[in-house]
Order: sequence, then structure tokens, then C-alpha cells
Amino acid sequence: MTTAEKILTAEAPSASAPDAPPDFLRAVNRHIGQLLRQRREERKLSQNRLGQSCNLTAQQIQKYENGRDQIGAGRLYQLSRILFTEVGWFFQGLPAQLRPFSYGSGFSDTEQEALLDAPQPVNYIELQQLIDDYLLLPPAQRASLRQLVATMRAGTEQPD
Repeated sequence: MTTAEKILTAEAPSASAPDAPPDFLRAVNRHIGQLLRQRREERKLSQNRLGQSCNLTAQQIQKYENGRDQIGAGRLYQLSRILFTEVGWFFQGLPAQLRPFSYGSGFSDTEQEALLDAPQPVNYIELQQLIDDYLLLPPAQRASLRQLVATMRAGTEQPD
């Protein structure tokens, strides 16, 4: 039996640990915790400061980050707002065997081709990263970047 199959077919917790989640939930908790730590560090926040922002102790943030405690939906939403990210960001990169379903299933080839031509939604995670990087640039480089974007935009304008 592969590791993925073991995770997916995990039995209920043993009697020695009655409150422990099944293996696949622990794996999801660890994944979300790792991304929580990554985003907290990107925002240059300490565990203490993040905890204060949502009325938690630094120890509780540490338990979340280590995957020892599960983050409830409301708390995850609160953390995503504090960390300027979408709730879904915490699930990006989740191993396939832990995903509840496959994205894009059920589309025919022609429907998918039509979707490729549709305007793409804004990726707010990339947008926030772009803003963060932009704010770190010195004023002269910001001006050059604005000029570059204006030039690129002018090259894509459609005639009326």
C-alpha cells in the first residue's frame, strides 16, 4: 500500500489518542500550518504579533504552524484577512491525494478552448506579491517600472 493510500484510508484515531485526527487530517493541518508560517514570515510578523492581532497566544500560533492544532474555518478566514491573502491560498500545493476533488473535471475539449479565451480572473495573491515587491523598490526603479507597464499596455491596446 502506498503512502497516499495509507493517508486516504486512515482509520479513526486509536484508543490511546481519542482526540487525535486521522492521518490525512494531520497532513492537511501540517500543510496549512506551513503556509501560515510562510505567509507570516513574508509579512514580517512574529508569532506574538500575529497572535495579538486575533486574540491568540504565540503558543497557539505555533501549534497551528506545526500542524498540532486544526484551524477552524472562522479562524482561518480571520488569519487570511490579517495576512492579506485569500483563504484558498492555504490549500494551494495540497498533495493530490489530499484534495477532495479534481479541478476542471467534466469539461469537454470545446468548452475548455472557449474558457482559454475568456478574461482571466485577478489572482489576488500574485497582485499582493507584486504590490509588496513594488513597495520595496527605490523611487527611481518604481518610475521605470511604471513606464515599462505603460509601454506594455500601449502595445496591447485594441483599435476602436
